[in-house]
Order: sequence, then structure tokens, then C-alpha cells
Amino acid sequence: MIDFGDIDLNLFVSLLLTSDVFNKQIAEDLTKFKISKPQFDVLYVISRSEKRKETLSTLVHDHSFSKSNVSSILTRLEKKNLIHRIKDKDDRRITWLETTVEGEDFLKTVIPHYVKKIKSLLQTIPDDKKQQFFGYTENIRKNLIAMADLQ
Repeated sequence: MIDFGDIDLNLFVSLLLTSDVFNKQIAEDLTKFKISKPQFDVLYVISRSEKRKETLSTLVHDHSFSKSNVSSILTRLEKKNLIHRIKDKDDRRITWLETTVEGEDFLKTVIPHYVKKIKSLLQTIPDDKKQQFFGYTENIRKNLIAMADLQ
């Protein structure tokens, strides 16, 4: 990595590069499960939402997915029988997205694979340092969100 002569720049670039490498590895690993990373991300968000279901507008606004991209992802997830769409009983304008039993089973298969991988990657870092690093990265994430909200 290039040394920018500034610890803030070096740290930020290192975080970006690390995240990029990890995301590429995840995307490659997901091909073994016949799913793309964006499909996995959407499926995961739907399955872990507070109501255990989401709407398209919530996916777009609250989770930073683009509407055009999410629509095609949802179609693919539906064809794989990992999610289904359900019309709201009270408001026909709303369509709920829910994971199917197959979708939940799929996640139960894939997620432990990543937990194992993450633990392996972080095993050399002592737990107290992990907690400290987590706090730092959360601060960075919150600052980025706050800066985006100001624009």
C-alpha cells in the first residue's frame, strides 16, 4: 500500500482496501451457493428485518439499494423460491417481501460458513482489541451517515 504520509489517509485507504478484498472473497464464495452477493445481501436484509418482512421502498430508502437493481434481484430471488411477495391486506399499494422456508434454510446453510471465515480472519486479534476496533469503526460509520445527512 502507498504511504500517504498521513495516518488518517493511510487508515482510511487501508479500511477501504480491506473491505474491498473481503467483499470480493465473499462474492466468489457465494458462487458456490449459486447466488450473487447483491442477491445474498437483499435476502439477508429481508430475513433479518424487525418485522421479518420488508417492502421495496424500505429496501431502497433504508438499506441503500438502488430501485432498479433491487427489482431485478427480487425477481431472481423469487425464481429461486428464496422469497415471495405478498400484497398487504389493508393497502393494495403495498407489497411485502418475505423469505420462504427455502430462503431461511439457505441462510442457515450459508451464514455459518461466513461466521467461520470471519472468526478465522480475526483470530490473531485479542478480544479487547476487537471491541476497541469495533467501537472505532462504528464511530466512523456514524460520522459518514451524519455527513451524508447534512448534504
